[in-house]
Amino acid sequence: MKNTRWPLYRGVTIDKIGSQDLDDGFSLVKEGEDYYLDVFVSMASVLARPDTRSNRRAYQYGFTRYYPNFIQHMLPTDLSENKLSLLYGKYRKVYRLSVHLDRWGEVKRYEVEPAVFRNEGQYSYKGVSKILEQPKHKHHALLRDALELATLLYRRRLDSGALALFDIKRGLTINEEGLMVRLSSEESHYGYLIVQEYMILTNYLMSRYFIEREIPCLFRNQRAKVIAPERASLLESIQSAAYDAQDSRIETFNQRMELVLETASYHPYLEGHFSLNLPSYMHISSPLRRYADLVNVQQLQAYLTNEPLPYTIDDLVRISQHLEEVYERYRAERRERQKEVERERTKQKLSTSSFGDLEGDAFFQVMQTAFEGGQVTEELIGEIERRLEQRMLIERDMLVLLWRAPNEERFNRIREQIVAELIGYPHRASSLFSLGKLMLKWPEPQLEIKTLEEHKPLRFRARARIEMWKRTFESDEFEFYSKKRARHMALLDLQIKMLKYRYALEIETHLPHTDADFHADLIGEANSKAMQADGGQTESINGVEIQMPEQDYAGILHQFCIMNHWPLPMYEIEMHGPPHQPVFYARGILTVRGKRLESDRMAGKRKQHAKHMAAKSLIDMINQMQFSDMGRPVLIHPVQQLVDYLQSKGIDRPPHFSYVRYMEGDKKGYMCTCSVFLTPDLIVNATEFGFSKNAARNNAAGSVLIKLYRYYDEIAGGEEE
Repeated sequence: MKNTRWPLYRGVTIDKIGSQDLDDGFSLVKEGEDYYLDVFVSMASVLARPDTRSNRRAYQYGFTRYYPNFIQHMLPTDLSENKLSLLYGKYRKVYRLSVHLDRWGEVKRYEVEPAVFRNEGQYSYKGVSKILEQPKHKHHALLRDALELATLLYRRRLDSGALALFDIKRGLTINEEGLMVRLSSEESHYGYLIVQEYMILTNYLMSRYFIEREIPCLFRNQRAKVIAPERASLLESIQSAAYDAQDSRIETFNQRMELVLETASYHPYLEGHFSLNLPSYMHISSPLRRYADLVNVQQLQAYLTNEPLPYTIDDLVRISQHLEEVYERYRAERRERQKEVERERTKQKLSTSSFGDLEGDAFFQVMQTAFEGGQVTEELIGEIERRLEQRMLIERDMLVLLWRAPNEERFNRIREQIVAELIGYPHRASSLFSLGKLMLKWPEPQLEIKTLEEHKPLRFRARARIEMWKRTFESDEFEFYSKKRARHMALLDLQIKMLKYRYALEIETHLPHTDADFHADLIGEANSKAMQADGGQTESINGVEIQMPEQDYAGILHQFCIMNHWPLPMYEIEMHGPPHQPVFYARGILTVRGKRLESDRMAGKRKQHAKHMAAKSLIDMINQMQFSDMGRPVLIHPVQQLVDYLQSKGIDRPPHFSYVRYMEGDKKGYMCTCSVFLTPDLIVNATEFGFSKNAARNNAAGSVLIKLYRYYDEIAGGEEE
């Protein structure tokens, strides 16, 4: 299929092992600090023209479906896996997107042209990882530079505020819908990152190309709902869910995203893409697998070859509506298949009364089935109480327990416990109403929020009401400096009033109605106890005694978790008080060997101060725990702790420290070597970096102390044997 009229280019493809429907490839040249990237996408429209049977088939299917045992191709197999696929050694007609990027990943120039592509390297994601370890491979330099550029593009997207994640260690990523998904073992390689970033860049730049030339096309749009929180809050949620990486945490995150984000859709009119944080976006990089891409390629080929455009705006409106119907039918079929699988799994679990290993959706299905079928067992109630005690229940679980569990004394006690949980996390009440609307067909609660402009700074007064069970429920009024806090408290109060009526519950609640109430109720004695124990400086803000942290407790705890291979701690931070003089509250959460630790709610002058104090509270809890195989404290004063530990072992010789100035790029500081002489012939030492001499000394002393712990543990273990 070699064509002398179009220029010839060579490159490689990356896809799953065994994939034959290859519709994109690339080549890359690095000159100095600049990158010259070429992305090649199959010109599928040369054989799948708008007037062909192949196109009509593609229109009907909408996209290729990948099932466990077979593939249902959008285009005929002879086209998608042969004549149009960018197979190894074959010449194929493509469109070429040529992009010049600088050292920061910023696009300096790009152009598009029809071309011919020859695939000279057909690699899998895992195959790329192997080549990166083989410097003599013919494509080692190409893939090394490709990974470097892809990493640069990924970090640039993160800096721009995109809802992005690629965690190869945990096998997690964020898809275009803003949902967190697990990568398969085959995809958890850097080859996946290369393809992901190059295709996002391609789809974005091609959307700009169509806009600048006024070519009608199908854009891929996504908007946030009115109730969506600020982007910064969503980015923090991504990090929290990724740190924990448990199925339940990921499922909770995805449920939240589905509640606050519209489903991405095709439309010939431009609305932007919220998750990617791009002003324009389209699908055009996979014309063998998605009909929207094929339509856009058909439009592009006509434009590049000076032919009449095959589709008008009206045609594209019709196509976009059809595609949305196709996708919705597919989603409904998939949900039904999943429900059937879950029903069978639920029946099996209910019959065995084994619930401890269930996560996320599976446990939810078990509860729902048990409540609907009257199959509630003591084992199930015990598991619910255990998860409630360890705060493992997500909003969907809470909704079912609050409104679908039997109206019995034991479940009413569970309802009261859930209410107590919601009082500590009032934002979850908003999620319950959103889920109630979807799952229980509740009406939308009416929110009345007034801005009190006579107050400086501004305050917000909120009240919520809802029509349910042929009566009206109305919350109290809540007045806060934060509109979000006022709304959350009103919805929480509304939920409590509904529960009291429905189940005749006598729930005694004292919800804070103002910022002053909040400070009085929540600060309590937690901070004063911490201040007495730590002896740090204090400062009064808005009548709240604030303790100033003496050390980087959050950093100390972070390092300790890494050394012990624990999940990293998470922090929930809230701001209260007037904007010019706020008080921040932080609660730290850490899972240690299946046990959930939760700090007191700690106050701080700044977010970081509150976070440090919450971390210190967790450190105190860890140091009070007794581990059968590890009685090691968290290192807060490493040098002094090292000296004390040596003296406890009968070693009077103090540790020796030596320093070397360290400068490499932007990383400037000191390297410190700490040496301990256990005997004249036995030396334990460690070298660590720090931005100051003191930090380097603490890091080195901490590393030596951990080595000594392990050394004496091994001696003790040998003596026991």
